[in-house]
Amino acid sequence: MADYAAIITFPDDAKTFEAFSKLKNSPSYIDAGAIVERSEDGHWRVVDATDASIGGGLAGGSVIGALVGLLGGPLGMLLGWATGAAVGGAVDASRAADTSDVLSDFAAQVRPGSNGLIVQGSEEGIPAVDAIVGELGGALIRRPLDQVLDELDAEREAAEAAAAAAQAKLREQHRSERREKWQERWDEMRDRLIGKDKDKKA
Repeated sequence: MADYAAIITFPDDAKTFEAFSKLKNSPSYIDAGAIVERSEDGHWRVVDATDASIGGGLAGGSVIGALVGLLGGPLGMLLGWATGAAVGGAVDASRAADTSDVLSDFAAQVRPGSNGLIVQGSEEGIPAVDAIVGELGGALIRRPLDQVLDELDAEREAAEAAAAAAQAKLREQHRSERREKWQERWDEMRDRLIGKDKDKKA
């Protein structure tokens, strides 16, 4: 494995901050990283990061920012990654069991109401990262960066397709509503005309 992205979680949220402090203060360990928090109602946000652009989500230009942007964006809502504590854990576990995509794997690790670390690094830093995670009792899922980028691109296309489908459905709904209103008006006009015609014949 050359470059990679990983999600790291700890039983105690405070350990996440301790691990991040150790990792970001040793540039040779990771190339970029961020503490992400998933609120009880399912919203994702960047709490701290090695680079300010990471907090910009999909528009920030970083892999980690794109991951967070997709997890907490419209597609995340659609697929259950941005759900709250009531259903989030069950959705994440079910989706992770049925699929092997990076986003589902990552989402399943960070429970609503907790935090985690998303890091990007290279093969040379893996031993040091693993040592810190092990020392603090954490768990780590690591994926090749090429795989992550491929899936981010696929998820972006899926998000765009879902948005286009939603807009098309909304337009069709509006057209249907207008047709119903036109039909109602025509029925009223026809009834009035028929009524007048009957009055004349009478």
